[in-house]
Amino acid sequence: MFRCKGAQRIFRDESGVVLVETLLVVPVLITLSLIIIYFGAIFHTMSHLERAARIASRELSLGRADDETNGVLTACSSITGVGAAGGVSVEQIACDLAARAPGTLFVMATDGTSSGFGSEGADAVVQLVEPELSLVPIGVSPSPDSADVFAARVTLRMQRVVSE
Repeated sequence: MFRCKGAQRIFRDESGVVLVETLLVVPVLITLSLIIIYFGAIFHTMSHLERAARIASRELSLGRADDETNGVLTACSSITGVGAAGGVSVEQIACDLAARAPGTLFVMATDGTSSGFGSEGADAVVQLVEPELSLVPIGVSPSPDSADVFAARVTLRMQRVVSE
């Protein structure tokens, strides 16, 4: 039987095996780490949006603030901070509370009336929207009309606050 000693030596040589295994495993681990970080950022953003919408909706429902946009989705950078009745804008409150969320935020609030505070029993609605593209770190201009958005919407009933 013919044996080739050079071929046996090549197939027994295990130098470089660790390097090859590392090159196969490291990209998978890096990808998994980046996915975990990305989803963590999404959940962090959503918790900020939900908290801001909840607090702003409560302010609107109690009559402590008034809506500025009357149900029109508007960028936070375009909010003046003055409500329809001349008081504090609930949209400004929501944008200030959600300012820690990265990206471009859009806000909408309505209390059922076009001027002044809504009547008791009406719905106080606050919605914060952040396009998914605003979480991507490249120069893409986001739009609230796209299908891929993160939104927090809170609806509460208007109620009168009795001061004693």
